[in-house]
Amino acid sequence: MKITQCKSTQETQARAGELLRALLMDAKEHTQSVLLLLSGGSAFSLLDAIPKDALGEQVTIGVLDERFSQDEADNNSFQLTGTKFYANAYAVGVSFIDTRAGAAETQALLADRFEKALHEWAEAHVDGVIIATMGVGADGHTAGIMPFPENPVLFQKLFEDKTKWVAAYDAGTKNPYPFRVTVTMPFLRTQVDHAVVYAVGEEKKSALEKVLLVEGSLAETPARIFHEMSDVRMYFVSI
Repeated sequence: MKITQCKSTQETQARAGELLRALLMDAKEHTQSVLLLLSGGSAFSLLDAIPKDALGEQVTIGVLDERFSQDEADNNSFQLTGTKFYANAYAVGVSFIDTRAGAAETQALLADRFEKALHEWAEAHVDGVIIATMGVGADGHTAGIMPFPENPVLFQKLFEDKTKWVAAYDAGTKNPYPFRVTVTMPFLRTQVDHAVVYAVGEEKKSALEKVLLVEGSLAETPARIFHEMSDVRMYFVSI
């Protein structure tokens, strides 16, 4: 994990956005197919740095984590459709993995559909590259993987099944959007080639300190998975 401490939110956003642009341009120059998986929330701001010429038919876009809800306004995929980045991507022929819940689709069915889409992309693009934007929650979560310090056995069952790239679960009171469909720890470890981590906000200081420790528990701080991924570059305001 490569760490870059910045002096302001603006600098953090600019430097992380520039790296994301550079990764996409490099893949395009080497004619590599790209699966770009996006975190929601503040990480969407990184997309402002991506010009149209970094995108094209070689790119497929989805989210790392979906908020399962029949109210599509809650869905990360739906929120992505409201961005200028989405309009630019659509205009140049990008493909999308849409994880908005269908009218009769259960959480489990959505997880199965998402899992199938990821495997189909990987099988069709064996020389492709997977790039993810990631964040850190104030509670130490990343993607849709919430902490379970009170029940590490359940954490292991939900997020460490090596046969699953996607997990569906109920986070209960841990998050305002409890019903999640998220990629798993094995997916992050084995499938993501490059991760751009963007973390800003005073409320995240404690979580970031835990992420940066040499040792720690994933059940307590899921964002510590960054230490176990292949290429993670993390940008945050100095703490």
